[in-house]
Amino acid sequence: MAYIWILGDSWGDTWGTHGGSEIAPDIGFEHQFEKNGHKIKCLARAGMSNRTTRKIAETALNKGAQPPTHVIQFWTEPLRDLNLCKTFDQFGVNTMWNFHSLNKDITEYEMTSLYQLKTKMKNSHWALIGGQCDLANSQPKRLKSSFTLLSWRSQILEKELPKCFLVGDLDLLQDKCNNDNVETKQEILDIAQVTRDEMSKSPKFKDNAHPDWQSYKQLSQNLLSWIDNTSHL
Repeated sequence: MAYIWILGDSWGDTWGTHGGSEIAPDIGFEHQFEKNGHKIKCLARAGMSNRTTRKIAETALNKGAQPPTHVIQFWTEPLRDLNLCKTFDQFGVNTMWNFHSLNKDITEYEMTSLYQLKTKMKNSHWALIGGQCDLANSQPKRLKSSFTLLSWRSQILEKELPKCFLVGDLDLLQDKCNNDNVETKQEILDIAQVTRDEMSKSPKFKDNAHPDWQSYKQLSQNLLSWIDNTSHL
């Protein structure tokens, strides 16, 4: 039997999102693991940043929680941590900043912190899923994840979309401390718009933002196979 933690935002929070809305949450994604005899705890919350979900896991461990054997993490937009990062001098955002370098710096910081968390969990098996935000190719290698989806969105749509790291918090384009030029901002906006349009056109995104039940069901089946293959390691 595996002991599973889910980390992430609304893509992993079956009670706090419309994702998979065609089925009741108590017989949905998490239940697929429970009915196979596994124990599962969902630490994901709608709207949560990568850093916040990691902090919840760290707090649980510090209070004596049993470390999970497996972690399923739904990666979200690193720039959700922007306001928090303004208190950290290493990101240099107390004055001016630009999207690509800050996204890279926050991601680097978070991947280092996640690896430390993984070590604290006695190297739990890790599934890293690009959900609200796509993953860079280097991220699974950094975390040594044994299950990876760089862009679950693209897989569901069966279409290769441009790498997208900002699709929800587009009001950041108006941040007074951002010093990107108009062309860079337009490029980011165009990619986000393509992503949003593809989701809104697809019946596989019922609320135009989260995968439908069949997508979650298929993902759970793939993850169950991953758990079976790694539980003896």
